[in-house]
Amino acid sequence: MSNPPELKYEKRDFVPPDSLEDFVQSGDPELISKALHSATAYGDDWRWAQDQCLRFITSEHLQVRWTAVQCLGDLAFLRRPIEAEKVLMALLNAMKDPAIAGEADFSMDLVKEFALALRLATEEDIPALHKLIEASVRGLQADDYTPAQIEGALGTVLGLDTQLIRDGTYFVAETPDLEPRERKLAGCGGWSKRKTLFGADRGPGREPELLDPAIDAAKVRAIFVHPDFARRGLGSLILANVEAAAADAGFRRYEMGSTLTGVPLYRLKGYVEVERIAVPLANGEALPVVKMVKGPIGIHPSGAEARH
Repeated sequence: MSNPPELKYEKRDFVPPDSLEDFVQSGDPELISKALHSATAYGDDWRWAQDQCLRFITSEHLQVRWTAVQCLGDLAFLRRPIEAEKVLMALLNAMKDPAIAGEADFSMDLVKEFALALRLATEEDIPALHKLIEASVRGLQADDYTPAQIEGALGTVLGLDTQLIRDGTYFVAETPDLEPRERKLAGCGGWSKRKTLFGADRGPGREPELLDPAIDAAKVRAIFVHPDFARRGLGSLILANVEAAAADAGFRRYEMGSTLTGVPLYRLKGYVEVERIAVPLANGEALPVVKMVKGPIGIHPSGAEARH
């Protein structure tokens, strides 16, 4: 979509983080636009960038309004974890402004295509979660497990533990839309304050006893991504959210039973393999599961500093 003739495309210059606030408070449309672009493209604080865009989307300056609308779409495209529904509503209102309506419409499409909203799972999600997990396992783990292993593991070793939903520690990622029935589940994952390391409701080795955050590691549980949303950074987003939620509950260490498919990602995120477990399946097969651990942020369980 072409820019209006009176607007010049601004190169995304880097603005030092400690100067961003001064830029947006300056009242200068050029400086404000540069700050929004820089915070969107390079900043670590997605919420600040989002909130500033929402603030300036009704600016008296056309260049600033245009930039705010454009950056909201860019935040989604760059996989920032924006508050999608709030952003969609603001863009819907921006479409009433003829000068930026086209760009607002394009940014809405970007938000719907690339942004994913995380929320706690509810019992109403259970049927859709079963379908998502099966699609994920069959679509993304076929290179690591045989068809017989997958058939034997679904619903037992690989599946949904509804205790996590009851505990309020399981999340779903869904596509955003102002119309709830248009939303689609893209991924799921959670953490547990209980001893069970992996598995569904009917899984082996269930240990419902509560963990002690002072001495125990929170269990990272059942992260699955639908094949349609694979390789978009969603697994990393869910993992970061899960770790943050567990840290808020007082845990400083994390532990998981990873599938072979998940091991490369978790290694990148600082997890260390400590054991391989061959889990017996009812059909006579065995499923390899990798126990992995992660210490306090930046520190491996061995005590050595992690490389990033």
